[in-house]
Amino acid sequence: VLPFVNMSNDAEQEYFCEGISEEIINTVVQVPEIKVAGRTSSFSFKGKNLDLRQVGKQLGVSKILEGSVRKSGNRIRITAQLIEASTGFHMWSNKYDRELDDIFQIQDDISQEIAKHLQQTIIGEKSLPKSREQTQNIEAYDLYLKGRSFYYQRGDALWEALDCFKKALDIDPGYALALCGLAETYIMLSFYGYLHPEKCWTNAIPAAKKAMLLGPGLGEAYNALGIIALLHDHDLETTEKEFKKALQINPNHVQARTWYGLFYLVVATNNFEEGIVQLEKAIEIDPLSPYVSGLHACALSMAGRDQEAISTTNQLVRLNPKSWISILLHGLCLLRGGETEKCIEVHLKGLEILDGQIWNLVQLVHAYATLGQLDL
Repeated sequence: VLPFVNMSNDAEQEYFCEGISEEIINTVVQVPEIKVAGRTSSFSFKGKNLDLRQVGKQLGVSKILEGSVRKSGNRIRITAQLIEASTGFHMWSNKYDRELDDIFQIQDDISQEIAKHLQQTIIGEKSLPKSREQTQNIEAYDLYLKGRSFYYQRGDALWEALDCFKKALDIDPGYALALCGLAETYIMLSFYGYLHPEKCWTNAIPAAKKAMLLGPGLGEAYNALGIIALLHDHDLETTEKEFKKALQINPNHVQARTWYGLFYLVVATNNFEEGIVQLEKAIEIDPLSPYVSGLHACALSMAGRDQEAISTTNQLVRLNPKSWISILLHGLCLLRGGETEKCIEVHLKGLEILDGQIWNLVQLVHAYATLGQLDL
């Protein structure tokens, strides 16, 4: 599912188009027999005028959904077309002209029609996917999409994500997806060193629990509870249960799969073999994501496969020279692999991109101490 093209004059609507594409992904992926490429990989083609046959090869998919969105006042027009990747031929297309208040129904309609057409060639006459729990308030939904867009950027953008989720919940306190977003953002703010852990858990835990009550069918809710069980409760049995439930609901939930693979299996239980398998599955889903490939490299490094790990992250930095997360993970693998001076060089570059980032600073302290340079 490629990101839908914004045909409106307002550049601020980019996140709205991304959100529509993402929700279609989250609906269609519920059909167990259909593999859907992950968000990061699909969205890496945004704004690029590429041959769809080449896109299909890079993503390892046989069919591509693309479309466009045009908003004007309270009216919206969405076009969508399903394309056979190997030939570039159209399998199905449709146009939706609706009031903006009907956006949830439009998403459901598109997802259902796609699943129906895929059924004819792949999965027979099995049941269609269920629509996900949504608010009925378009302003809250708009804020949720904007929050997710900021959330994926990480870094300082997490504060903007937090503000969006809070505003969405001010409008609709029962919006389960926004509660998931709020919980995950508080956790990431603490995880990346922007927020004191006490402040994080005081807000994240109640939000995740309320999201579970209001949206028990959401993989996002189980993912948030899994991270809380791991980082806050140190309850490994519950951690495994929550992550597995998140992946049962949505096998494409990349954060759940990578956290389950790296932080639970590799770091917490030292199950290196199965952890690497899970991260390889994440790469199959999101083959072009530097985040996923970087965490896979970390797992390799922790399993003692240092040169493989360094080679992988070195390639990531070459492909994504301004990606802070790629640089961070490259530095980590260099440090574990004993290439301390190179590690320092890499982390200093990371601080040029995101000044004062705690993870870069921690690795630099470790590297300088390893070299005996304690006065820097």
